[in-house]
Amino acid sequence: MSRLVLLLVSVAAALMLVACEYSDADDASAIETTPTTDVSSASDTAVGSGDAVQSADADGPGSTPGEPDAGTPVDAVVQDTVTVPPETEPAEVVYPPGPYGTNKFDVVADLSFFDPWENRWVYLHEFHNDPSKKMLVLIAGAGWCGACRLEADHLVEYYDEYEKDGLGILYTLYQDNSGKELFIPGADATGDMAFMNDWKNEHAVDYPLVADVGFTLKEYFKADSTPLTMVIRTEDMLIKYVDQGYSSTFLDYQILMNLYN
Repeated sequence: MSRLVLLLVSVAAALMLVACEYSDADDASAIETTPTTDVSSASDTAVGSGDAVQSADADGPGSTPGEPDAGTPVDAVVQDTVTVPPETEPAEVVYPPGPYGTNKFDVVADLSFFDPWENRWVYLHEFHNDPSKKMLVLIAGAGWCGACRLEADHLVEYYDEYEKDGLGILYTLYQDNSGKELFIPGADATGDMAFMNDWKNEHAVDYPLVADVGFTLKEYFKADSTPLTMVIRTEDMLIKYVDQGYSSTFLDYQILMNLYN
């Protein structure tokens, strides 16, 4: 509880989210990393749990992901091609009834995302029906976004610490490094699979990682910045928190509040 008190004090202080400006343009050069508040220094800041994150895009918008750090465990991903199956929802689905919305305190719809490694669609009702999950952190990120990469790294730490207490994570990617949408129906998916493999390996991802085919989470964006972060109570799939940009302090606070209260 003492940690929660410290976090409440931290949140009360002036905090800054790091975010990447979102653009519909296919050219990733139109997308820039922009802090959501003014800052006095443009230098990168070391990031840890509980720290506000300053703008940092190590690779730069539209660049190729860097190599994993030395000593970082890397999953052995060998699949390099995939055929997206038709989206078929089970006939019997237990899920809270609508109406559904996109704002805080709305019930989120039973959205679906594509898992290219298992070659199947993942639905939000799976988290609702899992008694081991108390909350779900749902992320919308993109390959060109430095803030998304920071969050992807930190979520590994959160998942390792809190998963046993009921934390679920679903990280969705809606565009690759160049700003192209993923797994477009009828298009060659070889490059998309390579991108997903690179992302998973680079960030040593151990939580569910999926592709947002058709960018279904776009309607949840209220501003032109990414990542989008939602905290959902799995009991009734109520959106408890939704924001754009990333702050480890905000997310740590939301996890503690929703897991232990």
